[in-house]
Amino acid sequence: MKNHFINQDITLLEALAQINSVAPEPLVLFVLDADQHMVGTLTDGDSRRALIAGASVNDKVEKIMHRNFNYMKVEELDDVKEIKRLRDLKMRLVPVLDAEKHI
Repeated sequence: MKNHFINQDITLLEALAQINSVAPEPLVLFVLDADQHMVGTLTDGDSRRALIAGASVNDKVEKIMHRNFNYMKVEELDDVKEIKRLRDLKMRLVPVLDAEKHI
């Protein structure tokens, strides 16, 4: 797996370069804060929509990222219903987080 992790303080332009580097894998980045807690996701589509809405390539990812993201909890790894729910959402890359939201 290529590097799907970015810091929330980088610019949209830097994030787009990283999205480009993970292709052909799912075009999603997991956004982390300074303490390595997952705080959001950023997709190719999120980036395009932000630019169309007037965002600048110099805006921080923190301003654009999707904060209400899907993930699995460590304790759900054996939960077939949760796995099926995420599969039904057509998610190909799912972060697994501990109680403090570390990947």
